[in-house]
Amino acid sequence: MSAPGAGFEHDTNEVVLLSAAGATEVPRADKRRIAKAVLDAVTTLRTPNPGSQS
Repeated sequence: MSAPGAGFEHDTNEVVLLSAAGATEVPRADKRRIAKAVLDAVTTLRTPNPGSQS
């Protein structure tokens, strides 16, 4: 679950975001960049697509 130099007790992390569309790997980065990638992914998933029925 943890790569050397990433995760708890480190300033960096790497994650895989899972959704119905598949998996998106977020490469190792500082935790603020990881948080931004997670929030961007959530925003994308929560934003209605034009022409789709919600």
